[in-house]
Amino acid sequence: MNLTRAFLRRPTLTFVIVALTCLAGFFALRTLVVQQLPNTGQPTISVQVSYSGASTTELQTEVAEPIEDQIAGAPYRRRST
Repeated sequence: MNLTRAFLRRPTLTFVIVALTCLAGFFALRTLVVQQLPNTGQPTISVQVSYSGASTTELQTEVAEPIEDQIAGAPYRRRST
């Protein structure tokens, strides 16, 4: 028997199947997990540098700034002396 023919002969069966489908969709929608932001991890970069006998200013200008610029993807910038 054709499915269409069965639905035409039994409209009550059609209504029940449609109602059950809508009810199942409603319950599925209520159990759906909705998050404002996806679960992602922030990238972590660890750098260890040793520069013996350097002052804090030298460490900042000669070591830290070039490394930070390379990590951030910034173009090379000239130091003002």
